[in-house]
Amino acid sequence: DTIIDGYWIPKRSLICANLGSIHFDPEIYPDPEKFQLERFLKVEEKSSKREGPYPFGIGKYFDKLLNQTRRRCAHVLSSML
Repeated sequence: DTIIDGYWIPKRSLICANLGSIHFDPEIYPDPEKFQLERFLKVEEKSSKREGPYPFGIGKYFDKLLNQTRRRCAHVLSSML
């Protein structure tokens, strides 16, 4: 059990991030309601800080889920050839 900002969080609680508030934040993405693929194709310096988008979520299982998704996509694509 723990307390964060005055809220009691019981042990083994499932905490869900509000990814919509991240993906549609006008301070991060100008005109967030408009689909603009270019905003995700920017070439920038490598950084240790991971910034969105977060389609697979965040937390301790993020890397595991992302790697599993990449493997499955590769498998599906290779089976189509």
